[in-house]
Amino acid sequence: MDACPICGKGRYKLDGKTPKKRFYYLPLIPRLQRWFMIKSLSDLLSKHDLRGSIWDDLFHAGGPLAGDKRNLALALCVDGFDPFNHLHISYSMTPVLIKCMNLPPYLRDRIGMLMLSTLIPGTYSKGYHKTLYTGSRRFLPPNSPLRKGEIRERPEIRSRMGQLALGAEVEALPPAKRQKRATEVGKKGVEIISKLHWYSYMEYPVEAMHTIQVVAKKIFKVLTGKDINMSTQIGENEFGRPFSAQNVSLSKTQLRCADERLLQVFVPKHHHWRPKQAIFTNTPYMTCHDWKELITLGILKYAVKGCLGNKHEKTLFMFLDVLSDLLAYNPPEGKEFDKLEERTHEALSLMERDFPLCIQTLCTHLIHHLPQTIAKCGPLVNSWMYSFERFMSFLKRRILNRTHPEATSVEAYRPV
Repeated sequence: MDACPICGKGRYKLDGKTPKKRFYYLPLIPRLQRWFMIKSLSDLLSKHDLRGSIWDDLFHAGGPLAGDKRNLALALCVDGFDPFNHLHISYSMTPVLIKCMNLPPYLRDRIGMLMLSTLIPGTYSKGYHKTLYTGSRRFLPPNSPLRKGEIRERPEIRSRMGQLALGAEVEALPPAKRQKRATEVGKKGVEIISKLHWYSYMEYPVEAMHTIQVVAKKIFKVLTGKDINMSTQIGENEFGRPFSAQNVSLSKTQLRCADERLLQVFVPKHHHWRPKQAIFTNTPYMTCHDWKELITLGILKYAVKGCLGNKHEKTLFMFLDVLSDLLAYNPPEGKEFDKLEERTHEALSLMERDFPLCIQTLCTHLIHHLPQTIAKCGPLVNSWMYSFERFMSFLKRRILNRTHPEATSVEAYRPV
């Protein structure tokens, strides 16, 4: 085949030998076969104890895996990264990584147990517009006092087939109308992965690691005043919301006081994280793990205690407690799960009421769906992205040829 069957463009460059693009694929089945040839590893693969409704549906006797624990449940991650961030070049390459969920937690997240399936050639990344998601009160029970005239009901989650139908509708529109409709429904078309025969068994958990990082950074920017400006004031006035920066932001004296408190924090000897430098007056680079620990260990609460308005401090502390509980929670047992889900919606409604709307981005809205992710897929640790991020860092460090970054990454990883 010398030309694309769809658009007709030639496959090769002018010399007729060099392809314009390359797609790298590493077969998966031979690697899984080698796993089962190792007795100790084969035993681990057959003795998993996954918790969550999605795993119960997969592994029960009448499910698609016929109750045989030797079948493998695989988690697939598609995420791009910039191999040239040190050169300030806007370029992205996308590895497709696979993790075997049958393995125990202490083993499944190791770099050696993650499998690189394909490496999609990079493209130049584009910017995105920020959209505000209001209406958290819609998730509250009808008799909740926080609703205050909110008559809209809780939004329904689209079914898998409903999403595919919307995508097909967008693709059928003429190009002039397609972009507007795609913005309205949130679908650009039908995803290519829907053609796989096991697509109906797939589940898309909320990616908690980056979600919590983004939310933590937005809250931190409000607390430090970096997101409090004239546009914020104008936006609040347009929605008819009374706004006072003194209630949600720290003064310069309070910022220095918060840093002093952070540096006084001591943790147990074998604990893996604590603040090592001031972050309020001059925020350094912080990883996803740093942000998660800052907001879930009670350190941020200790640093800003007494610096905000009473109502705003109570709201913030409740929200941080809810995030901590979500991260530590196992699949639901009795009414405890229902209470956690209700507290999650209540905390987000209070954050929308008491803090600037600049916090209400897509990632903040996704926290509404974290409880259902836990119910379906088990603890959030099952969907952590930390292992995938480490793997992409592993690939990035092995890019020796800047002209062909994908090729050098694949050759460095390629199993023997």
